[in-house]
Amino acid sequence: MPRHALVLPLLLLMIPATAQAQSGREAWRTDVPCASARRLVPEGTEAGEPAAFSPCPTRACVDLPGGGRVCTCGGTEGPDSLRIEQPGHPVREWGAETDGLAAASGWEAVVAPIGEGGEPVVVIAQRTAISNGLGVNYWQLWPAEPGGAGAPPFVEVQEYDFRGSWVQPRAGGACRLFATRWMGGSEPGRGPGLYLQGRWMAWSGGELRADPARPAVERRYLSSFERERFAGVTGAPFAWFRGPAARRTTLPRDPAFDGGEN
Repeated sequence: MPRHALVLPLLLLMIPATAQAQSGREAWRTDVPCASARRLVPEGTEAGEPAAFSPCPTRACVDLPGGGRVCTCGGTEGPDSLRIEQPGHPVREWGAETDGLAAASGWEAVVAPIGEGGEPVVVIAQRTAISNGLGVNYWQLWPAEPGGAGAPPFVEVQEYDFRGSWVQPRAGGACRLFATRWMGGSEPGRGPGLYLQGRWMAWSGGELRADPARPAVERRYLSSFERERFAGVTGAPFAWFRGPAARRTTLPRDPAFDGGEN
């Protein structure tokens, strides 16, 4: 039998295997919005205790499943603050100097099944600033864990959006936070540029941490990206990373923002 008659079938068998391996390595591109995540948005502000008796004369609150609530506290002096009020636990409150925190539009609470056993976790997302130029929204995400003192550990995110920041595999499984940030960099033959980096964060040890099972990814900010961004693509920011323009990060690694080596 001619040698080429054996080689061709072997090549045909290798093609699906190679495609399957490539698909497995980049399964992150097919993530979808977290189906069971709930967004809790305050509808407005309400009167609190008089300023003479409390540093919280105005507040905006959302009720939590199972009782309790999360509130912003806007005083006449001093920083605004966040408060977690849950039955059977002392009030947890910490200062948070943010952009429009006391207004209903400046924050939200999210209930997402990101716990290590799939249990729901309440996360407070609060906007801290909006930049000129690109109009980047800066956010901090705090787990609303009851008890404890002072501020819980938080994650800083740029370009946060409920519809595209909480994702899960298309086939099902744990939900994760897809956290993004802008950074400068340079590539051989292309020169300096602006990039949006993304990482998946999972719930571990009572806080959100970079998921070692997922890579850190990036996309260079070119005209095509600019058009997508200002067109308001549904499901962003993660939707910006589904196409071939996104890739595993090639810029200097930052351990605090590194999603792993995979």
